[in-house]
Amino acid sequence: MLGRTVRGAHWLPNLDIAGFVEVLTGALGVADTEEQSRSRPRPAHALLVVADLLAVRRARAETYLRRALAEVRRAETIEMP
Repeated sequence: MLGRTVRGAHWLPNLDIAGFVEVLTGALGVADTEEQSRSRPRPAHALLVVADLLAVRRARAETYLRRALAEVRRAETIEMP
């Protein structure tokens, strides 16, 4: 998925593969939060990852956005140690 997204984004003038890796590892919950290399989010990378996944699944964005927002809402109610 990562390779497909990076190859599909060759038109992006400031293509930052590390940005894609950061978005993907963050989405999977395996990002190294103690040593973050970036000081700001990478929304362009995140949108390209989402667009790629939707295209492959031939799915509607609304379904996945609702699920993602529900998960954010649920996660906000859990106290982390």
